[in-house]
Amino acid sequence: MSSYPLRHSAKTLRGLVRRVHNRAFGPAPRATKDYATHLPVLVGLAQSFKIIRVLELGCGDFSSLTFLNRNIFPCLTHLTSLETNEIWLERISKKLAEDSRFNPISLRSSMADGLEQVNLEEFDLVFVDDSMTAEDRKRTIETIYNKKPDRPFIVIHDFEVNEYRLAAKNFESRYIFKGLTPQTGVVWNGTRKNSALKKIDQTIKQLCGQLEPDDLIEWKSAFEKQY
Repeated sequence: MSSYPLRHSAKTLRGLVRRVHNRAFGPAPRATKDYATHLPVLVGLAQSFKIIRVLELGCGDFSSLTFLNRNIFPCLTHLTSLETNEIWLERISKKLAEDSRFNPISLRSSMADGLEQVNLEEFDLVFVDDSMTAEDRKRTIETIYNKKPDRPFIVIHDFEVNEYRLAAKNFESRYIFKGLTPQTGVVWNGTRKNSALKKIDQTIKQLCGQLEPDDLIEWKSAFEKQY
């Protein structure tokens, strides 16, 4: 019997409709909590890999707090968050002022220009959710690729956007999580196997109709049962 009994018939039906839609028509309908669809992927990565240092491009109420949640990212010792919106960065920084692992940096330039001086090899994971326009985020992704990082996973939110996929097309490997829209892409260089990513994806597709994307504790429990 499944470890996750269906909570009620409405959720059962919603999950079935989502899976049928994915197979027949492509991407799932846009999630109600579209700002949080990357969170199950981040939680899965934290349970599957030793994530110690994270670079966050565009801080937020959800991603920043998730990275610094010791229950979700137990190995994390350092989060550097680059942000081009100084007012927004100040708002998030106030929430995290007591956490010494948090290193917020305000950029007066574009994110792409600010990245030029950053050594990406210092990080295990780079999360891309920056900028107010698709063109600016496309430039961010291109800048990351041009630096040819070997170490980090690059996690990109809103990866259904064609400009972002094209900007990331020359990375040696990529995996697209399509169970929730906005989609999340993971790209990287090197020879690491993606079997762990497939297991994360299977769990997300199985449970995306039952769990809200920001239900961190339930997602963590689901991924723990993979191992």
